[in-house]
Amino acid sequence: MPLYSCLVCILAGLLALTPLPALAGPAQAPAPPTAPPGAQAPAPPPAGQQPAEKPEDARKREEERKAQEARAQEIRKKVTTLKGLIKEINADLQVRTAGSEAFERKRVLENQLRDYITLLSL
Repeated sequence: MPLYSCLVCILAGLLALTPLPALAGPAQAPAPPTAPPGAQAPAPPPAGQQPAEKPEDARKREEERKAQEARAQEIRKKVTTLKGLIKEINADLQVRTAGSEAFERKRVLENQLRDYITLLSL
């Protein structure tokens, strides 16, 4: 129990020393741009219709989507490979003669796996 109370005291001391963030007021939306006097605002498109999309924008967006899917596919392959390697190392670690290099290799592979999973989630 003394260790727990020491940790609580240390935590309370650290919290007392850290500055509190300034509380900001409610977020306000930026003011809409005002048109110069005498200028008319463009007419909105008819109800139910969306403005026409430029073909190069659609093509660029489609290429970006395909590139992102290709990156995700590569990362998934790497993740499955790393999982297989970690399973092999775990099997090697069941043997008592496994050296410290097996533990180090497993740690490196687990770090790589975590990084790839993070990339995949982005």
